[in-house]
Amino acid sequence: MWMLNLSRFISLSSVALFCCLLNISCSRTPVTQPVPVIWDTDIGPDFDDAGALAMLHHLADSGRIHLLATMASNRYPHTVAVLQILNSWYGRPQLPIGEADSADAPIVPDGCGWTDSLMHEYGDVIAQASAPRPAVKLYRRLLAAAPDTSVVIISTGFFSNLAALLRSPADRYAQENGVELVRRKVKYLISMAGAFPRGREFNVYNDPLSAAYVADHWPTPIFFSGYEIGDSIFTGLPFTWHTQKRFPLQLIFQTGLHCWHEDSTGHPSWDETAVLAAIDTAHRLFDLHPGHIQIRADGFNSWENNPEGHQYYLMLKTPRPVLARIIDGYLLER
Repeated sequence: MWMLNLSRFISLSSVALFCCLLNISCSRTPVTQPVPVIWDTDIGPDFDDAGALAMLHHLADSGRIHLLATMASNRYPHTVAVLQILNSWYGRPQLPIGEADSADAPIVPDGCGWTDSLMHEYGDVIAQASAPRPAVKLYRRLLAAAPDTSVVIISTGFFSNLAALLRSPADRYAQENGVELVRRKVKYLISMAGAFPRGREFNVYNDPLSAAYVADHWPTPIFFSGYEIGDSIFTGLPFTWHTQKRFPLQLIFQTGLHCWHEDSTGHPSWDETAVLAAIDTAHRLFDLHPGHIQIRADGFNSWENNPEGHQYYLMLKTPRPVLARIIDGYLLER
């Protein structure tokens, strides 16, 4: 029982700390207009995406964001099923889901089997969930209907959908091509991708041509949460205190932590930190380094410094244990 109480304490105290750091109201009543958010993910090969999605649903519940859709950039078949299960669990079974329809989108399977475990336990909800739609058409429909300069896109996967969106022609949803539609409707893009100031990272090297195209053609600001940000922010460990699989996220983390031999450390929080960055509009958690990312054909990236640039990579200004407690607070919410 004391562990249950401790997990509840972590959840409540972390959210309170987060509110304090960002100087926002902790009330469940939204204090401002919710920010429209589209989330693009490769969910499957890693399970930090599941943590990021849980955070997004909790932020939507509190009125901080309006979650417009979840997009799959991974053509692995389980990816869409996982989105259907988690969206349903968090009370949004009809949340639109975009399915990668670009031939450039990679197929990267789950090597740990956590998606199989999730589908075995909760697969019955898929029939009630939203059916997937082609990602680019869904992007264009949602962006066309949104107010100008309003939508925040959070990408925690490959750039395949985003590159295809930029290349898209005018259609029945909007007279603009993809670049102009993004320029008019998107406020900024947050991307968990790259390693800074240089390196080679998973989300980039699995589809480097799409990553380079987005880097060179995206018309609004891009904020990169690099590999080095989340790599040493370890979360999810409180899930190991319970042996019973009580809800989907707990099952996911218990399975993944055991598979990755992280039962005593927790898992790196690459994707969860991108979600934090998306709502850290006052830059209290992260500093920004302006410039432009350079991406080679082999997926290696470097950085060109430019104080007038409209691309930025994040630098930590908050202790990692503090960020870990904030993230765990969200993950432990039901």
